Amino acid sequence: MAQDAPRRSPARSPAPLPARSSWSSADTRPLRPMLCLLHEPDTQLRQLTKEIADRWPEAPPYGGRFTEIVPHLTIAQGQEDAVLEETEAGLADRLPSTSHITSIELMVHDGVQWQERASFALGG
Repeated sequence: MAQDAPRRSPARSPAPLPARSSWSSADTRPLRPMLCLLHEPDTQLRQLTKEIADRWPEAPPYGGRFTEIVPHLTIAQGQEDAVLEETEAGLADRLPSTSHITSIELMVHDGVQWQERASFALGG
């Protein structure tokens, strides 16, 4: 989200996500050198992202650069292909994985690196 994104919480507490969420790998090459995990199903995360973007239209996700926001967990970015391939191979026998999502973190890019700006508990 934009660097000057508000610190306010959403108007209501977001609904809890399923107790067991599945994560699987996605290789985004050649679009960009990034390896990430995709949340399945992602319907609730997409809805939450839309609600936040609608509430703060002055601070769209990723500064408005993308028309579709795909909920994900970045594992590696900006590395050589060999590093991405090794990382993906190391994850292969561990996926899909399940987890319980209890919070969502707002990450901002300061021009150098991503940093956590705020954390929002889910289902509270």
